[in-house]
Amino acid sequence: MKSPSELKTAIQSPGFTPSLRDAVGLLALLSDPDVLVRSAVEKSLARLGEALVPIACAQWENAPTPARVHLVRAVGRITQTDEAVALFLRALEDASSQVRRSAARALGKVRGDAAPKAEHALVAAWKKGDLSPEEQRAFASALGTLGAESALELLAPLAKGAESDPELARIAGRARLMIERTHVREAGGSLDPTLAPPSPIPIVFHVRRGLEPVLQDELEAAGDWGPLTAGEGWVRGTLRGPLERAFVARTALSFALRIEKPSGKVADLLTSEDARSIFTTWTRGPIRYRLAFAEGGHRRAQVWQIAREVSERWPELINDPTASLWEVRVYEARDSAGSLRLELCPRGLDDPRFSYRVRDVPAASHPTIAAALVRVAGIRDGDVVWDPFVGSGMELIERARLGPCEALFGTDLASKALEAARANLDSARVSATLSLADATRFAPPKPVTLIVTNPPMGLRVARTKELGTMLEQFLEHAAEVLAPGGRLTWLTPFPDRTRRAIRALPLDVQLAREVDMGGFWATLEVLQKQKPASRRIVHR
Repeated sequence: MKSPSELKTAIQSPGFTPSLRDAVGLLALLSDPDVLVRSAVEKSLARLGEALVPIACAQWENAPTPARVHLVRAVGRITQTDEAVALFLRALEDASSQVRRSAARALGKVRGDAAPKAEHALVAAWKKGDLSPEEQRAFASALGTLGAESALELLAPLAKGAESDPELARIAGRARLMIERTHVREAGGSLDPTLAPPSPIPIVFHVRRGLEPVLQDELEAAGDWGPLTAGEGWVRGTLRGPLERAFVARTALSFALRIEKPSGKVADLLTSEDARSIFTTWTRGPIRYRLAFAEGGHRRAQVWQIAREVSERWPELINDPTASLWEVRVYEARDSAGSLRLELCPRGLDDPRFSYRVRDVPAASHPTIAAALVRVAGIRDGDVVWDPFVGSGMELIERARLGPCEALFGTDLASKALEAARANLDSARVSATLSLADATRFAPPKPVTLIVTNPPMGLRVARTKELGTMLEQFLEHAAEVLAPGGRLTWLTPFPDRTRRAIRALPLDVQLAREVDMGGFWATLEVLQKQKPASRRIVHR
């Protein structure tokens, strides 16, 4: 057992974990006049875990007020057992206001079967009266965290008392919103994408940088989305018809409905007629939303301020970051005009586009990448398709979706990848021949008219000299197995290096475009087997 001086030194170390023999000495230090020492002891005691609870209960009666405060805090950090809750309830009746505040905060963390008991005790103590403003703040915060509906009548007048106690009004208002959203969450709710808006609505599709023209071509082919405009990572159009039509864009990462004003506040746009029309058209049940800022950051104080303003204007619109049906993305202009844009993203919808994907493997293609590769490759009836780095099979499935093929082949060096690809192909009801084979040596049984693939290159794959050499060898082999006029559509992480290899091969670069792969860039290329004299490079 350490001496008091040794313990004082030990508790300053973040890695200090006391033994049970140190508990008595640490409890004695809770009476130290230095609040920093007491706080360090509190953290050390919490590292004892649930073993601290019976010690705290046994020492409670003889512990001075400062020690009781830190005991409650320490136990509140680690556990919510019945014995711990009993200690918090005992502390709630303490003569010291500071102890009662600590007990209220600890009770606010209680969950499960003991939560109603914690709620009842806090409400009963509040109704007795004589709570100081500091205690009211602690009680209000705890009741909000508990979702205590019985406390709404206590909180309502406090939330309106901004003039007399602004901080208490802020906490009470926040607690009221938390309680309301907890009970609204229990009511459920859903989105119905089969419905159409009363009138056309601006819509924005988000896409990987570099694939904007591919998405734009896809939407134009689908019809009735125009006029379309594109920028870095997005394509904008107009929704005419049911919301589920937006899932036609297989190359898009996500979509959202747009509201924009030259200036104003977020709460103004969020409760505007345009926003109300969007929310009420597709939401069934309570309308729950969460806020996200394009500039990043949590901005908790700003979120709560917006939520309060929205609740005052439209109580049916509930801020609920945990179980929201809508995500509201806020875009604030940096220019002097101060324009404001909201994007309302339907988070509560299941994405049906790639429901066939039942298995995945590390570094496999994202399905939107697979869809883009297939789209830029072009579709020819009777294609013989080979994916030499088949991964989870996304490219083969996306190609089969767009039109008939004579045959589909997939190879990989990993048996787990082939197992995942087979499961996904079966789920999508696509027939393909899979083989455990080297992409630089595999000999397809038929002349290949299309090679479409996303080679290993992601953050989980070492982008080394050996990878570059393998890709060069693959290009040489691809030039051999491709039929005249056949295409190779792929992504290369080393465009300069692979371009040098292409110059020595009968391959014509039809398209070269840089694509953001999420953390690094690669070049999407469409190569066609031709005579060397006809080779050319087209940048778009």
